[in-house]
Amino acid sequence: MEEGSLRCDANISLRQAGEKMLGVKTELKNMNSIRGVERALTFEVDRQRYLLESGKNIIQQTLLWDEAQGKAMPMRGKEDAPDYRYFPDPDLMPVIVPEAWKRKIEAGLPELPDTRKRRWVSELGLSDYEASVLNENRGISDYFEALARLIDPKQAANWVMGEVMRRLKEDKIQIHDLKVRPETLARIIRFIQDGTISHTAGKAVFDDMAGTGASPEQSIKKLGLVQVSDEDEIASLIDQVIRNNPDPLKKYLNGKLGLFGFFVGQIMQASQGKANPKVVQKLLKTKLEDAREKQSKT
Repeated sequence: MEEGSLRCDANISLRQAGEKMLGVKTELKNMNSIRGVERALTFEVDRQRYLLESGKNIIQQTLLWDEAQGKAMPMRGKEDAPDYRYFPDPDLMPVIVPEAWKRKIEAGLPELPDTRKRRWVSELGLSDYEASVLNENRGISDYFEALARLIDPKQAANWVMGEVMRRLKEDKIQIHDLKVRPETLARIIRFIQDGTISHTAGKAVFDDMAGTGASPEQSIKKLGLVQVSDEDEIASLIDQVIRNNPDPLKKYLNGKLGLFGFFVGQIMQASQGKANPKVVQKLLKTKLEDAREKQSKT
């Protein structure tokens, strides 16, 4: 178009007056001017009319317009392709696939990604986003699937999308190289659930195991992360923290209740993260409320 030149192909078919169906069509090529298009169309219309009126058949083919001679010459046939579609390669033999073989192949296929994703959303309660992230990689998908059979699927998703994928990225490894297998990670999570270790300690244990290949029990012992749930021991820590922080205590008793979190943090720090947070909060709340009530009576 930038040269101002023209290239045009045209399809032509005729029918008898009153007929609804068009006849066999031919294609004209090599027309490069408006005048050439007009001459080529006129030639082909006259040629097809002559054949039809003579009782002869029109062959579906491509014609090449010769401007100098003023006529169209056959270029190639279409091999029964009614609408210029693909035509068979004569050198390729047809492949016949037996139905029994197809059924055998289908039966041997694993669960496909889209089917697995839909099942996770409908049966395991994952969000569409969670299912998509966990299903991007076959290895990670299988790892999650194995873990979700052992623990709550939501917790399994959180751990795989969080700690597992973080470690894979940091170590630049594939999931099959991770030393913490699904059944081992499930044991770490159960230790968190039964209060043996805290959630934060669980992450530390996971990292240690990912680096050393140790068992959860070995890592917990080595890191000294067994959670303290003994109420007498935790009560002693609470008393110690309160004695060491008289000013925050005074402010809390005078109404600055937001300092509750400060005391929890101090207690966890004093216990080196080993104190059971639930027990800490329960005992601390009782201790501070008793102190407030006592102050209000004086």
